[in-house]
Amino acid sequence: MKRRRCSRLAAVQEQVGDCPNFRPTKMGLSPWRKWKLLLDGRLGVAVGLLVGVASCLPAAAETIVESGQAKVIPWSGYWWPIRQGGLTAPLGKYDQLTGHQAAAWEQQKHPSGPNVPQWFGFCHAWSASSVMEKEPTQPETAPSGGQPVAIRVGDQKGWLAACHTQDVANTYGQRFTGTNPAEDYQ
Repeated sequence: MKRRRCSRLAAVQEQVGDCPNFRPTKMGLSPWRKWKLLLDGRLGVAVGLLVGVASCLPAAAETIVESGQAKVIPWSGYWWPIRQGGLTAPLGKYDQLTGHQAAAWEQQKHPSGPNVPQWFGFCHAWSASSVMEKEPTQPETAPSGGQPVAIRVGDQKGWLAACHTQDVANTYGQRFTGTNPAEDYQ
């Protein structure tokens, strides 16, 4: 039965070619098995092989990328705890600019105060907005009644969080509710 080689192994062996340091006699392993150990991450067994083979790799092997960056990087933000007012401050700025009553609606639907469990907030909305929206980085101004209104970066992030409050948030495992099981929102 003939062994099937993976394409990574074939590519590496092709680059090494007839390297004098890459011999089947080292450690009693065939060249295929040596590379398989390296590719599988079993470096403890294959460290001795690496030194001999490294001298045979082409110069391009020195430019291997060892780090990377995600296309979307979540930005920092605030979890908008309901006990402390939640999103009412940024929504108040929104109301000032648009004439709507979003802050009043928010306060009615999510009243703040000491009776609200400490962990209630909009962390799910902030985290969704930090992954799905471009991060606001500059304060802005907008006219309202002929006067410029300053829109801080925090206001903009609050608006984005408000836009994601109804996103589906799947949770796995058990919820930590603190010391009072009655606080658990079911």
